[in-house]
Amino acid sequence: MQYITVRAAYGREYRNQTDARKDWNDNLDFRTVDGPYINKADADRLGVKVMLRYQADRKVMELTA
Repeated sequence: MQYITVRAAYGREYRNQTDARKDWNDNLDFRTVDGPYINKADADRLGVKVMLRYQADRKVMELTA
């Protein structure tokens, strides 16, 4: 299984896992470290696991695709 790392997109910032997971499940866009945008539907289609950096990139959590 391939992992990708994402950050909040469009100026959003997450201070906790609950808010980040809600936006992921609501299929909002996140920005990959390499630049392109991805959302939950894209990750499901690609079959990748997603690691989200949050709280000013100090913490990491796994998101279920």
